[in-house]
Amino acid sequence: MVQNRRIAGAGSRFTIWVDQEDPALATTDVSAEITSTNNVPIIVERSMYLNTAKKPFKGGHNSLGVTASSTSWFLAEGSTGGFFSMFVLIANPGAQAAT
Repeated sequence: MVQNRRIAGAGSRFTIWVDQEDPALATTDVSAEITSTNNVPIIVERSMYLNTAKKPFKGGHNSLGVTASSTSWFLAEGSTGGFFSMFVLIANPGAQAAT
């Protein structure tokens, strides 16, 4: 299990490139739990892209958008490896930084 603490500033967003977080995550199936530890609601999405030898990011998909922010998100399924790159996108629409 990889645990990283990040700060999402007020009104900001950032992307976690899962494939590059830890060597063990570069070629496997993954799931994730994303939690705001200071109870500031955030928005989380998962994107996956298909790479080919001739064209990186040839295809892809994103998890469904949400209608409200939350302090916890569970991303059930994703994949990394030779053909896929996975990203977790985190946004903080609020006025206070989220940890």
